[in-house]
Amino acid sequence: MRYLSLAGSLCLAIATAALAAQPPASVQKGRRFFAQCVSCHSMDGSAGVGPTLLGVFGRKSGAATGFGYSPAMKGAGIVWNDAALDSFLRAPQRFLPRNKMPYAGMANEQDRRDVIAYLKAAK
Repeated sequence: MRYLSLAGSLCLAIATAALAAQPPASVQKGRRFFAQCVSCHSMDGSAGVGPTLLGVFGRKSGAATGFGYSPAMKGAGIVWNDAALDSFLRAPQRFLPRNKMPYAGMANEQDRRDVIAYLKAAK
């Protein structure tokens, strides 16, 4: 019993240290990275090739007006938050098969964190 408690404490300490070692998310870096996304997504409320991402936080998947979502996205019932966006941006088709996003994904965790910070800050 004592061993499990010690092992659990050690795992928690390692995980906490790993999180603390990550640089904070940068809205400015996220804005610069998002420049790659504007060929499909806007931040002004208008839909284009993809839906607007203005106000995406807290919005239900498939709910932005003016965009023809896939049945998979409309029926997913996802409420966009940090974790859902991180998973989606990492691998859109793996996270939600048959969605319309043709993008392969964003492998770099810090880039994802920065873009998410930008999307969260945009009002």
